[in-house]
Amino acid sequence: MPQTCSPNRPERSENAAPENGGPITTGALRFRQWAALSAAILLMAVCWLAVFPIMSRWPAVQERNRRLDARGVEPSATFYTDVAEIETIEQRLQDLQRREPNLLWVP
Repeated sequence: MPQTCSPNRPERSENAAPENGGPITTGALRFRQWAALSAAILLMAVCWLAVFPIMSRWPAVQERNRRLDARGVEPSATFYTDVAEIETIEQRLQDLQRREPNLLWVP
């Protein structure tokens, strides 16, 4: 193994535990990984099931949804081609590209 900049750096197989300075056992490391994964999943679930529904009741969010609905834009569209306005936008871009071929960098 090549020398590192720090002579006191532990070998790759050692992971220093912050509590006692000794190496973390495989079981403890695995528990920490599972705990971190569980915490991340719990945080996503709280956001999805509690925070986002509360935010959807905010007047600013409701106004944005009304504006999008009035223009025929589907915010949950997976692809831009699912949006009805995309044909007009594509046509405007093609006209712009014909008038100014070097305006948008396209090889």
